[in-house]
Amino acid sequence: MRRSGRRQAAWVLGLLLLAAGFTLGTRHYENYFPLQEKLIWEYAVRRSRTGSATEEGRLTITNLSPTRVEQRRVTPRRYEFSLGPSRESYTVYFHNDGEGVLFYALQTDKESQPRMAEPPFYYLKNPLSPGAGWGGGGSPQGRVEGVRERVAVPAGTFRDCVVVSLTFPPGRPLKEGRIWYAERVGIVQSEFRYPDGRTETFRLTAMRE
Repeated sequence: MRRSGRRQAAWVLGLLLLAAGFTLGTRHYENYFPLQEKLIWEYAVRRSRTGSATEEGRLTITNLSPTRVEQRRVTPRRYEFSLGPSRESYTVYFHNDGEGVLFYALQTDKESQPRMAEPPFYYLKNPLSPGAGWGGGGSPQGRVEGVRERVAVPAGTFRDCVVVSLTFPPGRPLKEGRIWYAERVGIVQSEFRYPDGRTETFRLTAMRE
């Protein structure tokens, strides 16, 4: 009876974890891209360009209350960015479509309504296994480069990170990116390159609610 009770308890726990979005025995995108309201991430930012001085700043990202854009349920993420004397803020709307998390729409502080991404593209998508990819054509291409990388940032050392590369089509503001995701945390480090030669690095300094 005791063994039977333990098996039943384990089965119930498994169902609860699945219901919460955690998949047993495998890596699932929802575990690496938290969309819960009121989560806050802080990053140290460094921007550099060949022949120019390096600039440093900070970025704060806050998950806001879910809403709808073009009939889709989305989670707005508020970005507050400072670099040197410049200040910038905007909102990105992410959509969880059951296969991955899409960069769905963008709204600057000067815009009254969100502007749809053309087309929306996946930041992260199952399966999270090395070599898996998505996108192409007119959409940015994503590829899982690894799933067990160790990353040390000001917020701590994170193991078994999923690393994703993004390659953007010609004519886009970005050229390419590389993003490190830690389970139950989200993005702990990212690097982006622009067509004009600029590079930006973001390293997590704190996460809070």
